Amino acid sequence: MLRGKLGVEAALHAMSHTLPAQPTPQPVTLRDGQVAFVGPPGAGDEPEVAELVRGAADARDDLFAAARRAHAGGRAGALVARGAADGRLIGCVAWVGGDDGDGELGGYVKPESRGLGLGTLLVRRAIADAAVGGLQRLRVELHPGSEAAAEMLRDLGLATRWSISYPVVHVTITLGQPRPGWSTPELGGQG
Repeated sequence: MLRGKLGVEAALHAMSHTLPAQPTPQPVTLRDGQVAFVGPPGAGDEPEVAELVRGAADARDDLFAAARRAHAGGRAGALVARGAADGRLIGCVAWVGGDDGDGELGGYVKPESRGLGLGTLLVRRAIADAAVGGLQRLRVELHPGSEAAAEMLRDLGLATRWSISYPVVHVTITLGQPRPGWSTPELGGQG
């Protein structure tokens, strides 16, 4: 699971209370052929997101810290993914940033929906939105058991800085700066 200090729930809370209505969710096809709808969260999504990440203790953070930060002029963005067959929430990602160009990124995908490219899709879109929103760096915390998330972050092709404060791995992603030998124009990098 990807997690910033503010957490997914907090960023979604900030989003639902600070931003105008967003476009309709769009269908995406996952690696196994399933279709999911990805789009911004609605005001009523917060309880379902809280339930989605409840099993991940690291995702429980102070909801009000993000709301205060967003109301104080910070920036925020979020996406949710729902299965097309049953409309149930299967993943989410959120970012919150300040005027200093730094932000935090967090996300979660249900275990049965992992390995299908959904997490990568959500993170790529969140990074692109954060770059358009004027952020230069996003911080992520990886906790034990997040090996797939670490691999996904490496494979994005953006410049990253890794540090460890056992047992947490801290990753800083520099937006718009591809790693040497990589081209990432869809993420704001120079192609």
